[in-house]
Amino acid sequence: MRGNYPDWLVQCDLHEGYDITKKWKARLRVRIEAKAKDGVGLNFGVYDQQDKKGLYSKKIEISEFDGNNYTVIETPYFTLGHKMYLWFSPPDRPLDEVEKVFIDRVILLREE
Repeated sequence: MRGNYPDWLVQCDLHEGYDITKKWKARLRVRIEAKAKDGVGLNFGVYDQQDKKGLYSKKIEISEFDGNNYTVIETPYFTLGHKMYLWFSPPDRPLDEVEKVFIDRVILLREE
């Protein structure tokens, strides 16, 4: 994703095939290409379509990323509903600050 967009550009549905009686957390593998050294590099969260509310969201600071390497970020555990998704949004910054945002993978881990 280019860093200058303000909208949710990637969504991952979470309602098909997951046990909604268990709690889950998401482990994300992401990276950014940025010239800026501080400020927001990526926004993401968990949204419940059925209840029309966000369950979790986070603004990830550029300082939390490992340079141009992929960085692993985890959400806290949350309860899945019937119509939920993870969303990702670039930081809506000028391209000379945050050029690109990459989402390599999303892994859901069930609480034991």
